[in-house]
Amino acid sequence: MSKNLFDVYTINKYENKYCINQGVAEIKILYKVKVDDIITITISENDSDGNGNLLTGNDTYEWISNGILVGTSKIYKVKESDIGNRICVNITYVDGKGYTDTIKSNLTNTIPSLNDGQAIFTIIGNAIVDETLFTDVLIDDPDKGISSINSYKWYSNNNFVGIGPTYKVKTTDIGNKIKVEINYTDGEGFNETVITNETNIVPKVNDGQAIFTILGNAIVGETL
Repeated sequence: MSKNLFDVYTINKYENKYCINQGVAEIKILYKVKVDDIITITISENDSDGNGNLLTGNDTYEWISNGILVGTSKIYKVKESDIGNRICVNITYVDGKGYTDTIKSNLTNTIPSLNDGQAIFTIIGNAIVDETLFTDVLIDDPDKGISSINSYKWYSNNNFVGIGPTYKVKTTDIGNKIKVEINYTDGEGFNETVITNETNIVPKVNDGQAIFTILGNAIVGETL
């Protein structure tokens, strides 16, 4: 028996609904990440044909950092080699109707530099009245050195006493220890504030000696 027009319409409608890939899922990863962060994937929109093996571990992953394949696992740990790059992931999965789909996530932020530490400064000079003190770098900043020094703040017994790269010790510093707070920008753009070691206690000033004179007559029998 031949099919009537209603049967043909019904079959075509069935085929359109069940035999065509209705679309793909959408995924996302965390935007703001840094070195040592672990990036995971979430489904932001389900596949119209069912998610199938998406994010089950049976799908395939391609983590891309600045166009270079860097990982094939379900999660990705950001590395120092990713600094300056943006990361995304491509996933190939089989949906609920057996279609193989490949989807791509959003990009992360540009991975920022890692602050590896600070420089160490020391005070040069003798902490005695009228002597001039200045600073020098004892250990350089590990983040490509020191780009610029922004400010100096000198302290005597924790009281602010001056600015600038040098400091002349005053009589008011006697009995105190002196240190300096330095703010600088390192070679990777990190703003750093460090405090030097303290000097020894500023000693009292010896302004000279007394002068004595002999009184009396230097003759026999006289007492001087």
